[in-house]
Amino acid sequence: MRNPWLIAFLLWLVAIVLAVFALRQLPLANLLRTAFQLSLWQLLVWIALNLAILLLSAQRWRELLLALATPVSRMRLLGNRLAGQTISFLTPGPQFGGEPLQVFWLVRGTGVALHRALLSLSLDRLIELWVNFSLLALGIVFVLGASDSRLPQGLPALGALVLLLALSSALLFLLLRRPQRWLPTLKRWCQHWLQHPRLAGLDIQWEQLDRDLSRLPVEHLKLLFRCLLLSLLSWAAILAELWWLMNCAGIHPDPAGFALIAVSIRLAMLLPLPGGIGTIEAAVVWALPTLGAGVAEAATLILLMRSRDVALLICGFIALGRQHRPVNTRECQPPKA
Repeated sequence: MRNPWLIAFLLWLVAIVLAVFALRQLPLANLLRTAFQLSLWQLLVWIALNLAILLLSAQRWRELLLALATPVSRMRLLGNRLAGQTISFLTPGPQFGGEPLQVFWLVRGTGVALHRALLSLSLDRLIELWVNFSLLALGIVFVLGASDSRLPQGLPALGALVLLLALSSALLFLLLRRPQRWLPTLKRWCQHWLQHPRLAGLDIQWEQLDRDLSRLPVEHLKLLFRCLLLSLLSWAAILAELWWLMNCAGIHPDPAGFALIAVSIRLAMLLPLPGGIGTIEAAVVWALPTLGAGVAEAATLILLMRSRDVALLICGFIALGRQHRPVNTRECQPPKA
């Protein structure tokens, strides 16, 4: 039987080794002075972009809860998501890790029914992954079309992404088209989250989940449109933040070069290393020289990105401490007829 602690330790070890290997190639002298010469308005724009990313993500989850007649405050979901992202960052694989705790905090903190918390978060993650794979595939196509030599072995990666995109698209369409047929599959999917120690003692009534699924077909197209629009706006903010950081680091790439950096970073984040530590550094160190940027600019960009991660982690730990507030059932009362 695999030991999860041993696996996590080994992945952290690999991440640290990769990070050290990448950073050893960078000129660290005067790096802090260069990176922290940002003006006040540059910092304010940077903060605003990150707030937009977080708020759009929380609003997408809120839209799904509203479709299930379960209104929850946006700030509550924002704190929940920040705390969950902190757990995800510290566990292998930055994409997942904090979902069971997000479900637990939502149930405990607002009194939302467990089946609705599971359903809303499952759909939220499915839509997010669908948009991520879609835009990543488009980015690879754009980079390959601009310069075949910039992305070695890009076609196999593109083929795998197109396959995953087709699969996630089919799942999303079928789930919203005939949601009742997916109840057994959804049960199996949620069982993994329910094995978490925080959720193991909570009861879930699957027949209520079945009834909630029946709500979706009525307005599933409008709901899907709103969620996809929020996801695209979130991605626009993510790309704008990356472009802003590159400009702050003195890097001014053309559209193809910017796409290469963005694709390289996102691919690095898919690897099962906590927080993309080591893989993101290696991706930046590999990609920027192909655009004519120096290692000093690469080091500055890495420092800025990791400074953002540290700031988000601090906010996440604060949000973690606030997840123990008493239950406020007024936040999730269904609207009166």
